[in-house]
Amino acid sequence: MSERSIFLNALDREDPAERAAYLDEACAGKPELRRRIERLLRIHQAGDSFLEVPAPEQLALGEQALSFLAPPREPGALGRLDHYEVLEVVGRGATGVVLKARDGKLQRVVALKVLAPRLAASGPARERFVREAQAMAAVRDDHVIAVHAVSDEGALPYLVMDYIAGVTLEDRIRERPVKKFGYKTQVMGASFRKVDQIVHLAGCDLLTISPHLLRQLEETEGDVKRRLSVEAARASDAKQIHLDEKTFRWMHNEDAMAIEKLSEGIRKFYADTSKLEQYAASRVTQKAAG
Repeated sequence: MSERSIFLNALDREDPAERAAYLDEACAGKPELRRRIERLLRIHQAGDSFLEVPAPEQLALGEQALSFLAPPREPGALGRLDHYEVLEVVGRGATGVVLKARDGKLQRVVALKVLAPRLAASGPARERFVREAQAMAAVRDDHVIAVHAVSDEGALPYLVMDYIAGVTLEDRIRERPVKKFGYKTQVMGASFRKVDQIVHLAGCDLLTISPHLLRQLEETEGDVKRRLSVEAARASDAKQIHLDEKTFRWMHNEDAMAIEKLSEGIRKFYADTSKLEQYAASRVTQKAAG
């Protein structure tokens, strides 16, 4: 019986005595497997929403949240997941955790996205996770991260991606606090895929949020800490820079997102608008004819 099956079967047994008896039988002679299953069960039962736990406390609970990892083999590593030595936590969210790790077989650094235990207990959630990996793997584009593998056989599914060093959007906004210098501008966040991405930009001037994420926010209880503010910007040590037009245009043209991707997005929006207009006109014509 696989680790995944034992974990899911143990979840079905809510009575502590019945669950213990089942684990005694399923993990007989395998104390390490028993410890891993029990750690996963504890994490699942804790199951607090990330919105209910302030960011500093989330960081402080890092070791507890990674208790599903096996002991590390490399000095300084946080733990091991299969043949991957976990080096650090890249980020956490409502659906799981992203880890920086070293592939012990290919000797390269990768990113691991691990599904949260409470979701790993759900068959549909596991299926969606695998479909996400398949969809990402099918796309080949410089602006889409490459997926190398997906594992859904263990208790916690995970996918293996390229590791790209960088900063979060929140860090980038903090690095360039336009509010500090009194510029008449507004900072806007958009293209969110997950609720935790929205929460991490709490305090932003404008947020474009899709209906299904708005519903998730509405259904989630807990305090949201303001992450961005004019006061924080003014207190930062950022230095004001001065650009002449030539320098600005050079920097602007060097930014692919400002030139290539922006124009591509505008063209696609226009094309989709035309398709929508044609579809609406055809529906009206059909209804009038019928």
